[in-house]
Amino acid sequence: ALKNYDEGAATAGLVGGFDGIDWDLEGNDDLSSPYNRFGPDELRLIARVSELAKADGKYVSMVPAQSYLNSGTSEFAFNVNLSATCWHPEFLYAGRNVYAALLALAPQDTFDLINLQLYESWSVADCMLSPASQGGYGMPLSLYFDQLVQQMATGWTVGFELEPSLGLLNQTIVVPSTKLLLGMANGWTGRGGCETEPCKALYIAPDTLEDAWPQMKFQPRGLFFWDISDEGDSTGASGTPLYLAKVFNNVLHTRPTPQVAL
Repeated sequence: ALKNYDEGAATAGLVGGFDGIDWDLEGNDDLSSPYNRFGPDELRLIARVSELAKADGKYVSMVPAQSYLNSGTSEFAFNVNLSATCWHPEFLYAGRNVYAALLALAPQDTFDLINLQLYESWSVADCMLSPASQGGYGMPLSLYFDQLVQQMATGWTVGFELEPSLGLLNQTIVVPSTKLLLGMANGWTGRGGCETEPCKALYIAPDTLEDAWPQMKFQPRGLFFWDISDEGDSTGASGTPLYLAKVFNNVLHTRPTPQVAL
């Protein structure tokens, strides 16, 4: 099926076919929906398709919400309609390391990039970085990112045996920093600046990121954001337009900064 799709794409004018697969599967807004469960058959299928695509020379990546690949816990579950950890337990759309199963099921190095959604609603990152006055822990950004990147690269034990039908033993999952991208949100999450209460989805001010990055001892491969349609949207208490692609370039120096002729 992959080859047929690839050949069809090439026939339609996409030279070389498609580049690869990016798995961005999440739960459903309806708590009772059966689509809030990643069953063992589905997980094995995703892992197998990823393996075949990689063997065919394609890129394979994943974009888990932070609770779907959480190095801070050994818990594992198929369901993704569980309470948030760290804070806001009334939020019932969190997972327990379900994407870790894909890393365990697929051959090593199947996945080229692991894009971690720190902007998941009421994420652990949001909890750790929000000030104590808003119910968070108020960790400095550089310290939290350092700990997160190092923790994922060192590895953490995932209790796969909590779901026996998957047939996996408890084991260590490792996400090398060379494959890890940390995901942030642009203007859609920081409207109003989140001055009196925390943002439901993590908002990191550009100057905070630019100040923190050089202080980090353990940096990920890169950064990504959701979403392109909100680039330039006003955000923060001042309502200043935010272009996160530009902010990321200032941090990562991916491309030279254009020189403006005077």
